[in-house]
Amino acid sequence: MISAKFKKIVFAFLAVCVFIFSVNSQESQDDDSLDDLFSDASDVDEAVITEKEKSANDFTLNVGSLKLPFEFSGDLKAEVGGAYIWSDGNNDTKVYFDLQNKINFATRPDKYLALKGSFKTSMPDTSDVEEDGQNHYFYLYELYFDYLMLNRIYITAGKKEINWGNVRLFTNTDDYEDDEDALYTNVLKDSRNDISGNIRIPIGPLTLTGVVMFKDSIDDPSWTELSFAGNAELIFLNTCFNLFFRTFPERSGKTPDQYKNPIAGVELKRTVLGFDFYAQEMARVSFDRRFRDILKPSFYEPESFNSFVTTAGFYRLYTEKIPYFGFNFEFQNIYYPNDTYKRTFYVDPKKKAALSDYYGEWVWANENGVAMDGEEVITDPANGAQLLHKKGEFVNRFAFSMGLSKLGRDKNVKVGLQWNHDITNKTGFVKPGVIFSRIMPHCDWNVGVKYEYGDKFYDKYNIGKFTMGTYLKIKLDY
Repeated sequence: MISAKFKKIVFAFLAVCVFIFSVNSQESQDDDSLDDLFSDASDVDEAVITEKEKSANDFTLNVGSLKLPFEFSGDLKAEVGGAYIWSDGNNDTKVYFDLQNKINFATRPDKYLALKGSFKTSMPDTSDVEEDGQNHYFYLYELYFDYLMLNRIYITAGKKEINWGNVRLFTNTDDYEDDEDALYTNVLKDSRNDISGNIRIPIGPLTLTGVVMFKDSIDDPSWTELSFAGNAELIFLNTCFNLFFRTFPERSGKTPDQYKNPIAGVELKRTVLGFDFYAQEMARVSFDRRFRDILKPSFYEPESFNSFVTTAGFYRLYTEKIPYFGFNFEFQNIYYPNDTYKRTFYVDPKKKAALSDYYGEWVWANENGVAMDGEEVITDPANGAQLLHKKGEFVNRFAFSMGLSKLGRDKNVKVGLQWNHDITNKTGFVKPGVIFSRIMPHCDWNVGVKYEYGDKFYDKYNIGKFTMGTYLKIKLDY
């Protein structure tokens, strides 16, 4: 009897083969990227040094006459510390603990086929576990195979995280939690939560990639439950060009409907005098439009699109001399060409503000029900309200990060700074941090401060929010 899981993998593979002429991906962003600089206010060293090589233990498993060489590796990260928080005139303290352990394995009996995967432990619980419906002590994070067909076609299928694009700061883990548009600068952000099939075909300087995904909880997937993505990558005149698109299944799942619209975009990247420049343009198609209408003149009217997201930036790493130095600047503009985008709010008469039920941010409103940024807040008898994006509205923001390492007598001190600012909504934060590496074997000491400011702070002090924290980080690559 063929298992349901095997049927899913076969189905994904066949769907990708049908999708073979869809439009290579940037399989993953640089591990040295500055977006890791302030992950949990700690990884300043990742911005300015190269990736550390991981040790691996190998052994061979004999299955009949077949010998399977297995390679194992892993990484452990444990953090414990505390923080002091001042906000709205109140003081608070918190204790912090986090444990992440990942075990990777791979076997490649020959050049044609490889099986890869990883197991993960997360404490406390993480969103990865919640989405997978697994316990957080030891769960399957990835499991997929790579296959080389005809020495030219690369096929991957299974449970795998796929990353497309070169955007570094406004990515899936950006700190602007009140604006979900930045979540899809990587259009395959949710790929690991699905069963996926991926096919890549290099043709000279051009690489075509097609991806199909579906939920592993579906026993007999149909075409309406599939999500398709395509990418065409071209290297020309030392510049990388990408054309990509993404469609979503008809089911909405946990994601709000406004983020289920089809996405199309273009991206380019080029290195000039040691500076890496990149830009990305994404368009989210409105509900009543489909890609099949792309040849119709009306498809290109502003009302046919829900939003446009433009992101551009540059970064530079200096490792020729000590201390090492790196910085990254990025700007993002979100344009809403029509007023179909709606959010529900609840009015607080005392604070004269509206609280979003989805995002959780406060929007100031005057007695006439008009928000500070000019958007309309419509109040109903139950103190409910709707915030409507005006036709032609823009949202502008930028992010900047920098870091220095190899400081101090023992070259074990790193400092970093991150500044994110929303120009339109007049909010943001500044976050400096210092890391003292190797104070004990495998142990770093992290100290950081975060100051959040802007119109969202409606307290009587109107100063903002301060967080000061320190913790020990134990890290082991094995």
